[in-house]
Amino acid sequence: MASSSFLLESPASIFSSSSIKAPLYLPKPYPFIVNVKRRRPERKRNPVLKSAVGDVSVVDSPPPPPPPPQDAKSELISSLKLKLLGIVSGLNRGLAANQDDLGKADDAAKELETVAGPVDLLTDLDKLQGRWKLIYSSAFSSRTLGGSRPGLPTGRLLPVTLGQVFQRIDVISKDFDNIAEIELGAPWPLPPLEVTATLAHKFEIIGSSKMKITFEKTSVKTRGTFSQLPSLDIPRIPDALRPPSNPGSGDFDVTFVDADTRITRGDRGELRPFKRYVEIGRVALVNYGKDYGKLVVIVDVVDQNRALVDAPDMVRGQMNFKRLTLTDITIDIPRVPKKKTLIEAMEKADVKNKWENSSWGRKLIVQKRRASLNDFDRFKLMLAKIKRAGVVRQELAKLKKENSS
Repeated sequence: MASSSFLLESPASIFSSSSIKAPLYLPKPYPFIVNVKRRRPERKRNPVLKSAVGDVSVVDSPPPPPPPPQDAKSELISSLKLKLLGIVSGLNRGLAANQDDLGKADDAAKELETVAGPVDLLTDLDKLQGRWKLIYSSAFSSRTLGGSRPGLPTGRLLPVTLGQVFQRIDVISKDFDNIAEIELGAPWPLPPLEVTATLAHKFEIIGSSKMKITFEKTSVKTRGTFSQLPSLDIPRIPDALRPPSNPGSGDFDVTFVDADTRITRGDRGELRPFKRYVEIGRVALVNYGKDYGKLVVIVDVVDQNRALVDAPDMVRGQMNFKRLTLTDITIDIPRVPKKKTLIEAMEKADVKNKWENSSWGRKLIVQKRRASLNDFDRFKLMLAKIKRAGVVRQELAKLKKENSS
């Protein structure tokens, strides 16, 4: 062992390779022992189990892959909703669908239902609240309303044109209304009769995703030229007089529902996707009352029956949904915006030109012009129609004569 004087004169030699092998003894001014040991890095060992039979090693199975993140699932659901909407958009709500179209729509809906998972209306009942627009029905291709319920008597007594179809659901009062816009043809020169038929029901939840509706009454309200006529209520037929084929109730399953889309399947599997229709920024037409024929914008929803509406030339106020006919035009506004913000948003969206160029807007413009005619103007219009009919007959006679010669 080295002397103490050497240790004090050369402290760096304490940690030399020759001095590490044994503990170092220092003089009395340093009464402690220094023991330096090298530490080896620990090795990470894999969990390997030795089996009792031979020397076979058993490695633990890897954990299952984690489920897809919520953001990825939401994006997938959004893309599947767009896929379904793209398939049914050109089918006139199912009236123009063939068997191939029915299969594609059903496959797209099943794919969306599988990804989203089962529906639990006991916890998601509030998602049903509001007004929904029917975008497609597989039952319309067979001219029925689905199940054992017959469809409209198209082409039987009067020419009937089915317009937009809506569902209005109130989860508080359990009201479930089917609303259909119908146009009844009339002989010339009478204008067609436009009516809105509301089939009022009450609903109840059966199980987790099934809804049962019970019919109560039908209300018919005229629109357009005859909008000032009072509505007609047709009560429910008593059960004793009701035929067995029309029990007055039905049930269907809600297979998908979120903030803006709902899919239902009837008692015979008929597919019906809906889009939420009442929303802030939706442009609506006042169909009767003081502001009849005026375009307004929904700036807030008061409750299940009323909305707060506004327009550049009116005072903001509440209006019942029965007085509003919702259009397909929407503008980007916040909830309850200032008047200046509303006007700028309407100008940016070009609401006026979009409305005037739509078939609905052009029809109402013609109706307003006809309503403003006096007796002499109507007489001149009648003469012009007679003259036009005479010219058409003459030209048709010339063509027939040329073809026969």
